Amino acid sequence: PIGDFNERFGASFPDDEYDTIGGLVTEAIGHLPEIGEELTLGRFAFTVIRADARRVHAFQVAVLAPDPQDSN
Repeated sequence: PIGDFNERFGASFPDDEYDTIGGLVTEAIGHLPEIGEELTLGRFAFTVIRADARRVHAFQVAVLAPDPQDSN
């Protein structure tokens, strides 16, 4: 669930349209992602590591370093 992800990683993804990170990433990519597809949302890089024809089962998540230009 997005709420759990936000709490664990200090993120602030909205949960008004999607309940899960999988739903959020799928919508942002624009199709059901396949294994190996990547997407960066904010300071998080998601890589699909397990999926089937109906849904994503697991992501690898990397927390990116803040952009130093964002603080200017």
